[in-house]
Amino acid sequence: MIWKKPILEERAPDCMVVIGKDASGNIFSDGEHLIITTRTIPRKIIIYNLTDIFSIAEPYIIPEGEAEKPPKMELPNIPCVKLSIIKEDDPMGTPQDVYSDGKHLITVDLERNLILIWNEIPHKNDTLPDIMIGSWKPMNTRNGLFWPRYIWFDEHYLWIGEIKFSSRVLRFSPSAED
Repeated sequence: MIWKKPILEERAPDCMVVIGKDASGNIFSDGEHLIITTRTIPRKIIIYNLTDIFSIAEPYIIPEGEAEKPPKMELPNIPCVKLSIIKEDDPMGTPQDVYSDGKHLITVDLERNLILIWNEIPHKNDTLPDIMIGSWKPMNTRNGLFWPRYIWFDEHYLWIGEIKFSSRVLRFSPSAED
């Protein structure tokens, strides 16, 4: 369900979107894009522009006295960018959490133990990441990642949460040039 404005009181969504079979991962929006990580093979990140979604979305109005569902809109028919490789001939492992500030795109690949960073939101399919941090295999050491799952950026630090046998929260400091 999508609300075009902040939800300050109980109200119905502006539109409802059916993501389809790819909707088995995480969903994030930076206010300009709807970004989805998938768990279906081939695993990928899918980026939609919200303006494209809203341009075909029909408004959702609840008829008085009725509990009707919003009209559904299939996302597969909306233009999008799909990212499914991280190096030439190397497919995305298992993208998990995803974050964007509207300029950068950051995700963690649980299977490959990598943090993937694009310096700008990709506009072409299979744009390779600009930065990869990690080891390609689990390393529960000071300099390695062990099943990264969660990600957040607070404008000062990049925070990565690991799962399973580590349960660490790692903090990365971007350089002054970034």
